[in-house]
Amino acid sequence: MNQVGRTSPFGPYRYREHTWFGTLDTAVLEVFKRDQNTGTVNSTGTYLVVQHGHMVVQGGSLDIGLNIGDVFPPNEEAIRVIQDERVQLGINFVRNMMASGSHDTAVSRFNRFIGED
Repeated sequence: MNQVGRTSPFGPYRYREHTWFGTLDTAVLEVFKRDQNTGTVNSTGTYLVVQHGHMVVQGGSLDIGLNIGDVFPPNEEAIRVIQDERVQLGINFVRNMMASGSHDTAVSRFNRFIGED
């Protein structure tokens, strides 16, 4: 897939004069957390990461509002000393995940079109 203009890792992806994936315009990460007392799952917030085809998060990482202890049961002895540390997503990880999804979608659409998928 050739990326027209190479202006964004989020598309557009074109091949053989056809656009197989436009441009990922907006991407939002939403974080959900289970209440340990009630068991209900609620959104703790949303984080805009891509807008108008470009990353909008600044810096090296994104704080998604969770602690290490939120990911493991409270009785996990191995994480007791780090349970209050914040979970950080590296910006390069987020960018690569979104860009890979854009590219993989374009390739999958093309393969389905030619009957290889």
